[in-house]
Parts: sequence; structure tokens; C-alpha cells
Amino acid sequence: MIKKPFTLQYAKKVVAPEFTQHSLFLASNFWLTLIWAVAFGLSFICSALYAMALVSGEAGVTLVHVWNLLGLATTILVRPIARRYFMNKQG
Repeated sequence: MIKKPFTLQYAKKVVAPEFTQHSLFLASNFWLTLIWAVAFGLSFICSALYAMALVSGEAGVTLVHVWNLLGLATTILVRPIARRYFMNKQG
């Protein structure tokens, strides 16, 4: 994930080749990969807690959906936040 974000292979299919080496493109893909790794990790933990009967089915399913929705929401926000950060850094 650190050297080559998982999302990079998919993003390169829909982005013009001249932009795929841009630091903003690479940073956005790093953050997207990190966000989804955390969301899936938390979803797995919630599923495991349910499987071990440490949380109820409703709570377990709700928490899994919450993490996935937070992953989706942050996916939508990553590009504009990364763009703003990059532009401020460039001056």
C-alpha cells in the first residue's frame, strides 16, 4: 500500500496518462487505499464480534454498514480535500 496504492490500478484506467504521475493523483490514491483498508478492517472486526456473539446481529450489521458508509463518504471527499491541500502547498 505504501509504494503502490491498491486503487492506483483502477484509477489509471479512467484518468488520462499525463496525470497518472502527478503527486496529487498519487496522494489521492494513497488516502483512498488507506481509508478503505481501515473501513474494511473495522467491518471485519464488527463481523468477528458478531460471530463470537459479543454483539447482537442488529448492532453488528449496523456497525458494518456505518464503516462502509463512512468509507464511501470519505471517498467522495478525498479528491477536493487533496486538491485544496495541494494547491495551498504550491502557493
